Order: sequence, then structure tokens, then C-alpha cells
Amino acid sequence: MLFYLIIGLSNLFIVLFITRCLAQFFNAGRYSILAEILGRITGPVIRMLGRKTIMNGRLSLSGVAAVLILLFLKYLVFAIVFHVGLPFSYWLLKFILAVPQMCAAALFWLMIVQMILSWLVLLSPQTFQAPARFTYELVDPFIRPIRKVIPPVFMLDLAFMAAMFLLFLANELISYGVISAFGDIGYFLWSPNMINPI
Repeated sequence: MLFYLIIGLSNLFIVLFITRCLAQFFNAGRYSILAEILGRITGPVIRMLGRKTIMNGRLSLSGVAAVLILLFLKYLVFAIVFHVGLPFSYWLLKFILAVPQMCAAALFWLMIVQMILSWLVLLSPQTFQAPARFTYELVDPFIRPIRKVIPPVFMLDLAFMAAMFLLFLANELISYGVISAFGDIGYFLWSPNMINPI
């Protein structure tokens, strides 16, 4: 139980750094309380790694490095705990595929938060407008291309649901790649799960 709690917290921490990278890339939420909380949680690690940026300051190199370092440490612990003679190629493949999978998981959860906040805005616009705007600025660039193909029907945003389905599908395809490559061992250790990807 403690092991899965640690895994869940490590995944949450990685998702926070991915969210910070997205926020900087899309220049989102400069005055949002969510962006401020995100900055305070991830700030110490970013300062420790240095405030280097790439792509004309749009992407935090230290944020990307933090995601990769945290994922590497996570799978290093996994390799030590599950030392059952698995090949190095297995852990390397898991590490490589974990990057897009964690990005998909981060987007998936941001979309869930965006959906909840969009409902809460109707109840209290003054309280939830800024947080909802922050999550909207993060997820909308990924939904916008789908919306061009699948327009809204009445008040129902079908593109939003299609984006969530595509993220889920991408996660399953990544999981299937590891399972097919390593058989039963891959299935046992990969445990495909969008909510708590291992």
C-alpha cells in the first residue's frame, strides 16, 4: 500500500512539472492562483537545476530536465525493487515510453480539471474564472485542431470528448507495445492504467 502511495505521489509530482512546462510554452495563467501554486511547488527544483530556457524562452529546459530526472529515478527504484532478471532493454523501453505516457496522463487530468472548473464557473464566476482560464489555455491548443474536424453540437463539445478518447487510446497503444515486446512480464509490470501510470 505504501509503495503504491509513493508511486502515486511521484506521478503527481511529474505531472506538475509537465503542467509547468505547458504553462510556460503557452504563456498561460500569469495571474492565476493555480499557476502561482504550481510555481511554488515546482520552484525549488527548477531553481536547483537553473532557469535555462529554449525555444525563445517558451520552454523551460530545467522543467524538462526535472521530468526526465524524476522518471529516471522512478524506474531506477522499480529496477531495484523488481530485480527479477529483467533485461536492461525492458527498463530502457519503459523509461522512453513513460515520457509520452506521462504527458498524455497530464493532459488527461488537466482536461478533467478543466471540465469540473467549467461547471463551477457557472456557480461562482468570480471565484473560478481565473483557474478555469488557466486550464483552458493549457488544453485548448490540443483540442482546437480536433474541433475543426468535429464541431460542437448544440452545447455539447464533442471535440473535448474525442481528445480524451485519443489520449486514452494513445496510453493503451503504448502499454500494448511494452506488453507485446515482453509478454506476460510486460503485462504484469506495466499494468496499463491512465489514472496511475507506472
